[in-house]
Amino acid sequence: MGRIGRGTIFGTVPHEHHRLRRSALNPFFSKRSILGIEPQIQEKVDKLCRRLGAYAGQNEPLNLEAAYMSLTMDVITHYAYGEPLGLLDLPDFGAMWREMIKMTLECMPFVRHFPWLMDVLDKIPYSVAPKFSESIALMLRFQLVKAPIPLQLSKIILKTG
Repeated sequence: MGRIGRGTIFGTVPHEHHRLRRSALNPFFSKRSILGIEPQIQEKVDKLCRRLGAYAGQNEPLNLEAAYMSLTMDVITHYAYGEPLGLLDLPDFGAMWREMIKMTLECMPFVRHFPWLMDVLDKIPYSVAPKFSESIALMLRFQLVKAPIPLQLSKIILKTG
């Protein structure tokens, strides 16, 4: 198993181990649980609709990928941590977060074959990382936050990004 999967729910593990992990998460995805958070989801969808409506009269491009990702992230963080990350409130919908997540997902197959690359990235000083890529810098700052993610620290990282 590569570095990305080591000790996480994202790696390949034996079936019985996967079933054990999945059984711990099942209650959070039951029909009853999801129906219970429907008002939170609807509130965020309404907020996104208002934000999109505000763009309707402008002649400026809108990054819909970032807009929908901000909806997804705010729903997930509200459900998992009791309050949203607040990407829907940002003027660019937290576009840098979308780039960081996209870059991370694109790198996963490569890092799986060369796990030592993550060790190299971990050694890059945080002050130097933005010279390579803002996405890498955000990812490295985000890795400072250990699971479970303290939402307040994530918001600080987002604002100082």
